[in-house]
Amino acid sequence: MKALALLFFSAVVAFGGDKPKVDRAAIVIVEKRIDQGFEKLFPDNPYLLLGMTRGVYLDGYGAVFSAEVNLVLTAGLSPFRPRVTKEEVAQVKQQKLQRLPELRACMKDALISAALSMDMVPPEEQIVLAVSLFRHSWEDVNGVPQQILMQVARKTIVELKTAGADRKMIEESIQVREY
Repeated sequence: MKALALLFFSAVVAFGGDKPKVDRAAIVIVEKRIDQGFEKLFPDNPYLLLGMTRGVYLDGYGAVFSAEVNLVLTAGLSPFRPRVTKEEVAQVKQQKLQRLPELRACMKDALISAALSMDMVPPEEQIVLAVSLFRHSWEDVNGVPQQILMQVARKTIVELKTAGADRKMIEESIQVREY
């Protein structure tokens, strides 16, 4: 038992002194910028952002941010509203499909801004933004992703920006996956 305690203490001393390359304060600044971008996206939907964006720095990988958004504010099911009409289902789907391009553009803006501002992230590491889209159980989700993930090596954005690349070229360097 003493040997186990000594081993644990040694591990704490050995690893406890390492400071991360990216401190929490830098992550919080980017989290707040992402939140501000989402909050301005659709003024008619004050509840777009469900919770706050969360970020973490993974040593050797990069900075990863995640958020959950609700593209369309809808009433849920309740005793006073036990079912949703086909027209409402179609309308919600159409609104979500219309808003997806604006969400993607906002995410790209946030990713580019983070890559340019997070100097402490080594150039070869990644900047990642994952957004999960809230869904009701009754929604028609055909063609509407549940999650959008964007990532880019920080050096790619910095090099393109330094070389004077246009916005389209910078955006094309971002890997986008939708699930």
